[in-house]
Amino acid sequence: TECFVVNPRKPTLATEAGAGPVNFGQPVTDTATLANTAHKPGTGGPTGSNGSINPTTLGGDATGTITFTLFKQNADGTCGAQATGTGGTNPQTLPVTGNGTYGPVSFTPDAPGTYVWVASYGGDLPNTLASDTSACNDAAEDVVVRQIPTDIMTKQSWIPNDTATVTSTIGNL
Repeated sequence: TECFVVNPRKPTLATEAGAGPVNFGQPVTDTATLANTAHKPGTGGPTGSNGSINPTTLGGDATGTITFTLFKQNADGTCGAQATGTGGTNPQTLPVTGNGTYGPVSFTPDAPGTYVWVASYGGDLPNTLASDTSACNDAAEDVVVRQIPTDIMTKQSWIPNDTATVTSTIGNL
């Protein structure tokens, strides 16, 4: 008559991609904020409680990992293929120590287009469940990698060794 069940906590994972658009060849970034995790079970306490009731030593922060994956976004807003590129790995995993902000992670896609980050937290049982995975259609996770506009001017000459000048309207390119 005195029994009760304490369910594990369901954490929240809010994510936000770095500002865009970014120029082709530059990295895209993502950051995640984890909240509502529970501490690990403690140790000691009354006989038979195994540290779960009135522990003499409190448990530490929830641990585990957050995984960030970058996808090329389809025209309908869904996730396409996993992004390929350089300047990092995809997916990327960061270790977790309780509630907090994790990242930024970065990755440099090998083609212009719209990309979307998807993140998830694996949980830390028995007290903290896994988070829901962020959605492919989350506008806060979209980032555009734009082609760098260029102009080419050539000067023809009757003599070999023509010259060409390539300029860009973005930055110092």
